[in-house]
Amino acid sequence: MVLADIRYFEAIGDYVKLYTTLEILVLNESLKNLIEKLPEHLFFRIHKTYIISLNHVQYVEGNYLRSGNTDLPIGAGYKDEFLQRLQDKSRKKGK
Repeated sequence: MVLADIRYFEAIGDYVKLYTTLEILVLNESLKNLIEKLPEHLFFRIHKTYIISLNHVQYVEGNYLRSGNTDLPIGAGYKDEFLQRLQDKSRKKGK
């Protein structure tokens, strides 16, 4: 598996579910530790229980985003920075 295959991470108690384009894995890791290890230009924490791959965001509507066939909530405390990050990513892509 490569970073490009990762869609998102979901905290489940003391574990994290890793959703990829092909499978779901369970990791003995915390979201806090993961976000410190992941490249910040590719991943963003959107909620207390989710980290999303910016490459797999299909669209944002209100307080939710779509990744694959899944709608994920965007926490109020994360939303402004998340939307700014998406906008910055779009600008860089357009160059």
